[in-house]
Amino acid sequence: MNRIVMPVVLALIVALALVAGCAPEGARDVTPTEQAGPTATAERPTPTPEDTPTSTDGVGAPPDVPADAEAAVAWAVADLASRLAVREDAVTLASIEAVDWSDSSLGCPQPGYMYLQVITPGYRIVLAADDATYAYHAAQGAESAVYCAE
Repeated sequence: MNRIVMPVVLALIVALALVAGCAPEGARDVTPTEQAGPTATAERPTPTPEDTPTSTDGVGAPPDVPADAEAAVAWAVADLASRLAVREDAVTLASIEAVDWSDSSLGCPQPGYMYLQVITPGYRIVLAADDATYAYHAAQGAESAVYCAE
Protein backbone atom coordinates (compact mmCIF):
# COMPACT_ATOMS: atom_id res chain seq x y z
CA MET A 1 0.00 0.00 0.00
CA ASN A 2 2.88 2.41 0.73
CA ARG A 3 4.07 1.92 -2.85
CA ILE A 4 0.83 3.52 -4.03
CA VAL A 5 0.39 6.19 -1.35
CA MET A 6 3.90 7.66 -1.46
CA PRO A 7 3.88 8.59 -5.19
CA VAL A 8 0.42 10.14 -4.80
CA VAL A 9 1.53 12.21 -1.80
CA LEU A 10 4.69 13.27 -3.62
CA ALA A 11 2.66 14.28 -6.69
CA LEU A 12 0.30 16.37 -4.52
CA ILE A 13 3.22 18.14 -2.84
CA VAL A 14 4.80 18.97 -6.21
CA ALA A 15 1.45 20.20 -7.57
CA LEU A 16 0.90 22.45 -4.55
CA ALA A 17 4.41 23.88 -4.86
CA LEU A 18 3.81 24.66 -8.54
CA VAL A 19 0.46 26.31 -7.87
CA ALA A 20 1.89 28.33 -4.99
CA GLY A 21 4.48 29.72 -7.38
CA CYS A 22 1.76 30.92 -9.77
CA ALA A 23 0.57 33.78 -7.58
CA PRO A 24 0.68 37.04 -9.56
CA GLU A 25 3.63 39.18 -8.58
CA GLY A 26 3.06 42.82 -7.77
CA ALA A 27 -0.66 42.42 -7.18
CA ARG A 28 -0.55 45.74 -5.30
CA ASP A 29 0.85 47.49 -8.38
CA VAL A 30 -2.04 46.60 -10.72
CA THR A 31 -4.17 49.63 -11.52
CA PRO A 32 -7.94 49.31 -11.96
CA THR A 33 -7.65 49.73 -15.76
CA GLU A 34 -4.97 47.01 -15.99
CA GLN A 35 -6.86 44.47 -13.89
CA ALA A 36 -8.96 42.07 -15.91
CA GLY A 37 -12.37 41.41 -14.44
CA PRO A 38 -13.99 38.00 -14.26
CA THR A 39 -14.67 36.50 -17.67
CA ALA A 40 -18.10 35.45 -18.82
CA THR A 41 -17.12 31.86 -18.13
CA ALA A 42 -15.87 32.60 -14.61
CA GLU A 43 -17.99 30.80 -12.06
CA ARG A 44 -19.62 33.14 -9.56
CA PRO A 45 -19.45 32.23 -5.87
CA THR A 46 -22.27 30.10 -4.56
CA PRO A 47 -24.41 32.14 -2.15
CA THR A 48 -24.59 30.83 1.37
CA PRO A 49 -26.74 31.99 4.31
CA GLU A 50 -23.75 34.01 5.51
CA ASP A 51 -23.64 35.96 2.20
CA THR A 52 -25.59 38.88 3.57
CA PRO A 53 -23.63 42.07 4.13
CA THR A 54 -22.94 42.69 7.77
CA SER A 55 -23.66 46.09 9.29
CA THR A 56 -24.71 47.69 12.50
CA ASP A 57 -28.30 48.72 13.17
CA GLY A 58 -27.54 52.43 12.79
CA VAL A 59 -28.26 54.15 9.50
CA GLY A 60 -25.00 54.98 7.76
CA ALA A 61 -22.99 53.19 10.45
CA PRO A 62 -19.93 51.26 9.27
CA PRO A 63 -20.37 47.50 8.81
CA ASP A 64 -19.20 45.12 11.52
CA VAL A 65 -15.96 43.44 10.49
CA PRO A 66 -15.52 39.80 11.50
CA ALA A 67 -12.35 39.21 13.53
CA ASP A 68 -10.84 36.95 10.85
CA ALA A 69 -11.26 39.70 8.22
CA GLU A 70 -9.83 42.69 10.13
CA ALA A 71 -6.30 42.35 8.73
CA ALA A 72 -7.56 41.97 5.13
CA VAL A 73 -9.84 45.02 5.48
CA ALA A 74 -6.99 47.12 6.90
CA TRP A 75 -4.72 45.97 4.07
CA ALA A 76 -7.38 46.76 1.44
CA VAL A 77 -7.96 50.26 2.87
CA ALA A 78 -4.21 50.97 2.79
CA ASP A 79 -3.91 49.58 -0.74
CA LEU A 80 -6.81 51.64 -2.10
CA ALA A 81 -5.53 54.79 -0.41
CA SER A 82 -2.16 54.19 -2.07
CA ARG A 83 -3.76 53.56 -5.48
CA LEU A 84 -5.84 56.75 -5.26
CA ALA A 85 -3.10 58.80 -3.58
CA VAL A 86 -5.42 59.78 -0.73
CA ARG A 87 -5.21 59.46 3.04
CA GLU A 88 -6.50 56.21 4.53
CA ASP A 89 -9.23 58.08 6.41
CA ALA A 90 -10.66 59.10 3.01
CA VAL A 91 -11.44 55.42 2.34
CA THR A 92 -14.47 53.89 4.07
CA LEU A 93 -15.79 50.36 4.34
CA ALA A 94 -19.09 50.26 2.44
CA SER A 95 -19.84 46.57 3.01
CA ILE A 96 -18.32 43.21 3.79
CA GLU A 97 -19.90 39.85 3.12
CA ALA A 98 -18.86 36.26 3.67
CA VAL A 99 -18.49 34.33 0.42
CA ASP A 100 -17.49 30.79 -0.48
CA TRP A 101 -15.31 31.33 -3.56
CA SER A 102 -15.45 28.50 -6.12
CA ASP A 103 -11.64 28.27 -6.35
CA SER A 104 -8.44 29.79 -4.98
CA SER A 105 -8.61 32.75 -7.40
CA LEU A 106 -11.12 34.31 -4.97
CA GLY A 107 -13.40 35.20 -7.86
CA CYS A 108 -10.67 37.23 -9.63
CA PRO A 109 -8.89 34.83 -11.99
CA GLN A 110 -5.88 36.18 -13.86
CA PRO A 111 -5.25 34.99 -17.43
CA GLY A 112 -2.41 32.50 -17.64
CA TYR A 113 -2.59 31.36 -14.00
CA MET A 114 -3.86 28.10 -12.58
CA TYR A 115 -5.86 27.93 -9.36
CA LEU A 116 -6.73 25.20 -6.90
CA GLN A 117 -10.25 23.96 -7.58
CA VAL A 118 -11.38 24.04 -3.96
CA ILE A 119 -14.11 25.96 -2.19
CA THR A 120 -12.30 28.85 -0.52
CA PRO A 121 -14.17 30.64 2.27
CA GLY A 122 -13.56 34.36 2.36
CA TYR A 123 -14.97 37.85 2.08
CA ARG A 124 -16.06 40.37 -0.53
CA ILE A 125 -14.93 43.76 0.80
CA VAL A 126 -16.40 46.89 -0.81
CA LEU A 127 -14.63 50.16 -0.09
CA ALA A 128 -15.81 53.66 -0.97
CA ALA A 129 -13.68 56.68 -1.85
CA ASP A 130 -14.13 59.71 -4.11
CA ASP A 131 -17.82 58.84 -4.75
CA ALA A 132 -16.90 55.43 -6.21
CA THR A 133 -16.80 51.89 -4.86
CA TYR A 134 -13.97 49.38 -5.16
CA ALA A 135 -14.15 45.60 -4.61
CA TYR A 136 -11.50 43.56 -2.86
CA HIS A 137 -11.67 39.81 -2.29
CA ALA A 138 -9.92 37.98 0.54
CA ALA A 139 -9.62 34.46 1.85
CA GLN A 140 -10.86 33.83 5.37
CA GLY A 141 -8.14 34.74 7.88
CA ALA A 142 -5.89 36.31 5.21
CA GLU A 143 -3.71 39.30 6.00
CA SER A 144 -4.15 40.81 2.53
CA ALA A 145 -6.75 41.03 -0.22
CA VAL A 146 -6.95 41.11 -4.00
CA TYR A 147 -8.29 44.16 -5.85
CA CYS A 148 -11.01 42.86 -8.15
CA ALA A 149 -12.49 45.23 -10.70
CA GLU A 150 -16.01 43.95 -11.35
